[in-house]
Amino acid sequence: MMPAPPARIVRAADSYPAGEGLRWIASGFGACGLTDQDILEREFIVYDALYAECKHRSSRGLVA
Repeated sequence: MMPAPPARIVRAADSYPAGEGLRWIASGFGACGLTDQDILEREFIVYDALYAECKHRSSRGLVA
């Protein structure tokens, strides 16, 4: 199965229930009172982990 193009993934984040979770993550980091740099350092590890899991599930045919 071919991976989804980035634009499709971004649209999916806006339209699928999981997209609400991504918005909560981003909003939660923003509400922590951290500097922009601190937010980015912490967010990237979360998003990298989510991306790795998506790639893993996709490679096993567990997601569309």
